[in-house]
Amino acid sequence: MSGLSTERTSVGVVGGGAWGTALAVHCARMGHQVQLWALEPEVVAGINGPDRENSLYLPGHKCPAGLSASSSLQEVTSSSNLLLIVVPTPFMEKTLAPVAAALKPDSILVSCTKGILNDTLETPHEILLRVLPGAVHSQLAYLSGPSFASEVVQGLPTVVTIAAQEESVAARVQALLSTPRFRCYRTNDVIGVELGGALKNVLAIACGERAE
Repeated sequence: MSGLSTERTSVGVVGGGAWGTALAVHCARMGHQVQLWALEPEVVAGINGPDRENSLYLPGHKCPAGLSASSSLQEVTSSSNLLLIVVPTPFMEKTLAPVAAALKPDSILVSCTKGILNDTLETPHEILLRVLPGAVHSQLAYLSGPSFASEVVQGLPTVVTIAAQEESVAARVQALLSTPRFRCYRTNDVIGVELGGALKNVLAIACGERAE
């Protein structure tokens, strides 16, 4: 992949599960300064400790020196130029509402969550529009694709799509996250990317059931 950006910035990752940790590791390996927020104290301690590992959700993979973990969501969200939101769809509102006012107005927020809210049938995009202040709506983007945390953290080739209603936002996220082994393509079809990601999971479960 030619023309890769050399720009590096402060990246916050909201969510210390396998996918959030893998994205944090990817960003730190690129040279970004990364802070990861995790709800679980053992995840924070494990990443910051001598083992440098999220043994709860992504065991066996060391975290780079440029990655630290925090139990303060306010600290992570208020200090990041690029904020990756990697919490399950049912918990997005509960997680982000308390810190919505503290978000940097020029930060780019990237939802890396797949799913549709059961009660309201809202996508992550619709949840974020409702929960976050209008000043950051133009800075929203969405990452989805046939990706696996274990493969990303191993550096295996991965392809994802970055969707945003603002072309400049999608292009900036693409530049900040792309490497030769983590290829980002961009589009303005936010709804298509979100529904594709959610339905992919349903089809994958159905195929597994059929195989059995």
